Amino acid sequence: MLRSLQALTGYALNATDGKIGRCQDFLFDDQHWVLRYMVADTARWLPGRRVLIYPRAVTRADWQSRTIDVLLSKQQVEDAPALAEDQPVSRRYENRYLRYLGYGPYWIDTHAWGVAALPHDLPAAGDGASANEASSDIEKPEDCHLRSFNEIRGYRLDCHDDELFGSITDALVDLTSWTLRYVVVATRRILPGKEILVTPDLIGKLSYGQRTMTVDLTTEQLRNCPRFDPQAPVYRGYEVTHYDVYGRPTEADQ
Repeated sequence: MLRSLQALTGYALNATDGKIGRCQDFLFDDQHWVLRYMVADTARWLPGRRVLIYPRAVTRADWQSRTIDVLLSKQQVEDAPALAEDQPVSRRYENRYLRYLGYGPYWIDTHAWGVAALPHDLPAAGDGASANEASSDIEKPEDCHLRSFNEIRGYRLDCHDDELFGSITDALVDLTSWTLRYVVVATRRILPGKEILVTPDLIGKLSYGQRTMTVDLTTEQLRNCPRFDPQAPVYRGYEVTHYDVYGRPTEADQ
């Protein structure tokens, strides 16, 4: 089942021995469109620090209690390599942080999770070539593709024939693979009250300076996209219709 990032924001985070704060944001990889980290708000407990939670450590997200369980102790979170609130997440920091947790790197191969299909299948840190390759390229600035989900909310959506078709309001994530399956777009100016879904493979460019997302579609294609109801699950039938309108094959057809 797909989960709304906007809905997950604010969930209480439970370590194995107590609460550690709340979910504040998500950092996603704009190359693979995968969530790499959850950002925890721990200001009352660890003021001045930016605390990251790796997806492999997340065991459960519960809708009813609005909680997320994390397979880390409070001491493990506190002893993790420190990252100041205003400090960017560099590849050097990621390397230190993941090795501290005992997790292997995700950036040493071309797949979304490196050598693994899912975050929980990543090899342990120090497994031969994985550790060597991880350490050899941590200084490459082009390797870092991490972006804040909170940052892109509100970005303008541009298409081939309209520079302001709508704006980004949310995203839907598969919490098994932590893949961002859809970006939710409000079309208030063109179609008041309607929200639609856009798949990452249709996104041509994210411009952080201009605060825009450009899609490889026309206004007519976006107009014909089925309405997204945030209160209803996204079933297979919706996805088939969605891809048919855009003239693209579904994942199963590829």
